[in-house]
Amino acid sequence: MTKKDKVRIVMIAGLSGSGKTQLIYSLLYNVDTNRIGLIVNNVQSKNELKIIRNTIDNFPVKTPCARPRQYKYRIEKMLNENDLDLIITEPPGLCSETSAPVLNPLVIFKKDSVDVGPLITIIDYNSISTEGINKNITDGLKLYNLIFESDCIVIRKSGPLSEEQKEKTSFEITKINSDAEILFVSSTNDDVKSIRDKVFSNEKYLRPLIN
Repeated sequence: MTKKDKVRIVMIAGLSGSGKTQLIYSLLYNVDTNRIGLIVNNVQSKNELKIIRNTIDNFPVKTPCARPRQYKYRIEKMLNENDLDLIITEPPGLCSETSAPVLNPLVIFKKDSVDVGPLITIIDYNSISTEGINKNITDGLKLYNLIFESDCIVIRKSGPLSEEQKEKTSFEITKINSDAEILFVSSTNDDVKSIRDKVFSNEKYLRPLIN
């Protein structure tokens, strides 16, 4: 990788069990990772990804009000201790809040050293395939908030879907966020390449950051 003036930060979000760690592994498999750092959400994910990436950290379990500080601290620590071009991170905590509070400090205080890339959210097709997204339940509200802020929505397990099913799913997503790019993926190399292109591009964070 060619050294860049700023370090690019890409966030990969999703509810617990959505496949974030598996996606990160697939994205970085057979890729030169010497200038790429990872910050993941737990020790288990860290151990699973160590085999492809040595520059890796994980968030400790903290209260929601501490997560923005923890996110900024972990990013700064990785920047200070390593010579990187890209950092791929999961959101800190349990995905129970929106991502803007943890991104805002980076945009405000580190604007000369970091570029915030697209927020990519992974969704299991089954979570929105029947009755849309119910904001009256906890996971439904989390999913709604993630979709609202995302630049790119990755729909997993979509290989056997008909065009009608894809259109219905896209409709439910665009009702929440009409600007998000939607990628239907199964597990083929072409699917991984389409997401990898988003991660390694020069695209910025397009959605407005919300306080």
